Amino acid sequence: MAIIHKLHEAIRELHTNAASINGDDLDTCTVWDDDGNEVTINADNVTAKAKELSDAHPMVMLRMARDKLLKDVVDPVVSNPLLWASLSSDKQGEWTTYRSALLDLPANQTADDDSLSNINFPTQPS
Repeated sequence: MAIIHKLHEAIRELHTNAASINGDDLDTCTVWDDDGNEVTINADNVTAKAKELSDAHPMVMLRMARDKLLKDVVDPVVSNPLLWASLSSDKQGEWTTYRSALLDLPANQTADDDSLSNINFPTQPS
């Protein structure tokens, strides 16, 4: 993700009244509120928030991938009463286990694994 995006995102999180942000770094960045007044920003706070957002990015991407699997793969099976009822109890158990493993996925990651190289998505039931 581009650093400018994290800078702007950090400013918006710290200054909820920020309506317009111009500039691509803290030295040239100007922020205005809804009334057109310039908003004073604290560069140290913005830098710390931008780093926090950047550090959290891998987990955000993991959750997005996980949520897509839940929506596109799991929900059509477990949320369809007719389809669910047609599955054997063993197959229902496999889908329930798969869903639980997906939901647990972010919690199974360590904070020091920035690249999330240890990701093992569970195997989808056949």
